[in-house]
Amino acid sequence: MFRSEQSNEADDEIDSRYRKQLNLDLSQEAYALLQTLSAESGKNMAEVLQMGLALYSVAQKANKTGLTLGIVHQEKVIQEITTS
Repeated sequence: MFRSEQSNEADDEIDSRYRKQLNLDLSQEAYALLQTLSAESGKNMAEVLQMGLALYSVAQKANKTGLTLGIVHQEKVIQEITTS
């Protein structure tokens, strides 16, 4: 076994201690959207979901402090993103 292979196995073992796996039940529409977003972004489905969680967290923190997260174009709010 090459040293780099040993390092990768050790990295995988360390990484697995800090990661959790879950089963997710999605509607057909949600799954199709996840597939589309994954394909369009070049990210795997887990990465797309992680980004979605990060964005949700930002929106939730903003809403709790009376702020809103939104999509703005030329100083016009196109869409507001709320968590309630």
